[in-house]
Amino acid sequence: MRSISSSEENTNYTIGNGATAIGNNTKAMGAYSTTEGFATQTDSVAQGAHAEGLYTHSEKSGAHSEGIRTYATGTYSHAEGNETKSWAEASHSEGYLTNARGPYSHAEGVGTTALNKSQHVFGEYNQLDDGTGGSM
Repeated sequence: MRSISSSEENTNYTIGNGATAIGNNTKAMGAYSTTEGFATQTDSVAQGAHAEGLYTHSEKSGAHSEGIRTYATGTYSHAEGNETKSWAEASHSEGYLTNARGPYSHAEGVGTTALNKSQHVFGEYNQLDDGTGGSM
């Protein structure tokens, strides 16, 4: 089902079958995907994806982005917070300026990056979890 609702201040697109778009300038293009907020988007291949907040983007199936300028580009990835990015399959980033780049990786805190598969990075500014922990 394709529907486009618009007014002078608001344009929402629901292109995917069973998709829902709520807010201002939101695009729910994947089947059964949901967007809510301002300038949020799910891509056409993103079945069951969810994007909510301000400038959030969910690109693959099952991806979930929430917050401000968050990007969930991996299948089943999850990005939450402010300026967070989950790039790989089943990756999870949360906090502020975090990046989860490895499959099944988890980056949390402030300015952390998880580069490797199944890596968990937490703390502040790339303090890696080497088994000794990090500082929050």
